[in-house]
Amino acid sequence: MGIAYNTSIVRDGLVLHLDPANPKCFSNGQTSCTNMVSGGSVTGASGQPNAGTHTPNTANFPAYNSINAGVFDFTGGKGMNVEEDLGSHTQFSIECGIIKTVLVLNMLPMPEMMEAIGF
Repeated sequence: MGIAYNTSIVRDGLVLHLDPANPKCFSNGQTSCTNMVSGGSVTGASGQPNAGTHTPNTANFPAYNSINAGVFDFTGGKGMNVEEDLGSHTQFSIECGIIKTVLVLNMLPMPEMMEAIGF
């Protein structure tokens, strides 16, 4: 998001912005959230990335936790699917906050992570 002296984000070229702490994006108890750039829907994921047709699954939407003003908790294989075409891009960046609550944090190596998110 920004840093202490500048809390705005760069929006030029931004195609997806999710903020569980912002009620325009998500409210506790919902089973989907809203892309704050386009207004498109983001739902619980089912199946494997890039493998067939997506069917929204509310049971797979990440849990909400109010810690740090609001976070999505992906524990237990939860996931999200963007229900809109974000276009084709040759360059991109991903920003996310990760809260480490256990001694071991499993992360996918970059090529596997890129495949998992559909790039």
